[in-house]
Amino acid sequence: MAAYSAASFLCQPTLMLKNPTIQRAIALLLIASSAGSCLAQASSPDHQEFEASLQVPFRAAAGAIAEARSFTLRFEYPQVEQAQTVSWRLELLDPAGALVQRWYGVESLVKGGLAVQVDWAGRQFGMAAVDGIYQVRLSASSAVATELPSHGVMADFVEASLNQADAELVEQSWEMQVGAIPAPKLPAFKALATPASPLKARSALVAPAAGGLPYTVYLGNLHSQTGHSDGGGAIGNCNGENHPQSNMNQGPAQAYQYAMNRGLDILLTS
Repeated sequence: MAAYSAASFLCQPTLMLKNPTIQRAIALLLIASSAGSCLAQASSPDHQEFEASLQVPFRAAAGAIAEARSFTLRFEYPQVEQAQTVSWRLELLDPAGALVQRWYGVESLVKGGLAVQVDWAGRQFGMAAVDGIYQVRLSASSAVATELPSHGVMADFVEASLNQADAELVEQSWEMQVGAIPAPKLPAFKALATPASPLKARSALVAPAAGGLPYTVYLGNLHSQTGHSDGGGAIGNCNGENHPQSNMNQGPAQAYQYAMNRGLDILLTS
């Protein structure tokens, strides 16, 4: 007896299988295949492009020699079909933007991700002698795997990869403190004036922050939707979203009035 896959069976609608056992088996196969496809789609990551990230301790750990610390580079390329060569460059810049130190690396990446640790020896041998805020900057790109370079041409290979016209280049930088820096001078703060509202009696909630910090706490919503987009639904049955523009009578004007009547100081609508 000839065997038919689910795909070939679907492509041949004239094929008649009268055996109930075979029919049930094919039906179960189709259901399982469909369910597997749905599960695969449901588990797919939101982003499928090359990703590179950098982790930098802002301060050195207590007891670290010469304020040495380690930087962590993470590379991911979800669902990529071909093995990749990741080329990266890491730079340490002083408070004036001048280069202090530079590292290069080339990694092999298949599906999934990998992490690379770069150790900085700190302020030894006169390096990073100036106190201040330094910057650690990562540049990385990914391409279909090629033969890795020999030790002598590592820097040239990485620079050429990063400068390719079609390179999937990712750049990221973080600040870190080296040495002692003076506390920043803050200007005098004055509370933002807000209009009176029926519920301003609860103004104890909108008051200077505790501990003498020069900040004032306000109540607000920085992301809200109205009936002009996909909001504006009745509070009693509100859900994640409503049909767009389904309640044009509940727009920004009504939202702002509602907020003011209930003592909010800030409201942003979109």
